[in-house]
Amino acid sequence: MLRIGDLLFLGGSGGLFALHPADAFDGAKPPQRAPLSGAYAAPGPTTPVDASPPGLADLRTVVGADAFRTLAPERLPAGLHDDGTRRVLAEPGLPELNESGLRIAPDWDGFLSAFEWPEEADEPESEGPFFRLGLWMGGTLVLDGTTGHVLRVPREADDPVDGLLVASGLESFLTMVAQWLTGLRIRETVEGRDEEYLLRQHISGALWLIDETGAESEAWSYLLDNE
Repeated sequence: MLRIGDLLFLGGSGGLFALHPADAFDGAKPPQRAPLSGAYAAPGPTTPVDASPPGLADLRTVVGADAFRTLAPERLPAGLHDDGTRRVLAEPGLPELNESGLRIAPDWDGFLSAFEWPEEADEPESEGPFFRLGLWMGGTLVLDGTTGHVLRVPREADDPVDGLLVASGLESFLTMVAQWLTGLRIRETVEGRDEEYLLRQHISGALWLIDETGAESEAWSYLLDNE
């Protein structure tokens, strides 16, 4: 809003308006009303010029190095054949994590125990074998020992989350978890609806760049869209 002489100028997405207010008009005071110009201050995605691309180290920064547990080769099940998965489990390992409905439990006695695929669940692309990683929003988080895929298997027939495959490999899964948790934590500080909407888009875009196939699972977007 700008006053020049007897005219009052208002600008917004609909254009520029010049008004000649009544003599008693003492200024516009619209409480709790969005500006006419819309989300002119909405943040866009930015990356420092010297920043490294997303990677495994990010999750260590997010949850702390002390949370990570490495697994010696003798702790790995014989049916776990994927070399990339075995390498990640050995170094840097997996974090002991329980946040935003995601539970990864390398200290649990049943960690990496054999998982029998339930008859009522959608058929996986691989025949396994499958091993338990933890829980995620009421589903079981499992690892495919042949392909290295990470899957979320519903435990209820009416599970609202579509998409079994959540990551094409353990490395991409942990990298995505770092981005996902960071986004959820930032969302707690965001107040504007426009900024919250854009933040959801930025999180989804970041996950897609890491693992296009895994990012299609609704597991990554469910909390963003329903809380």
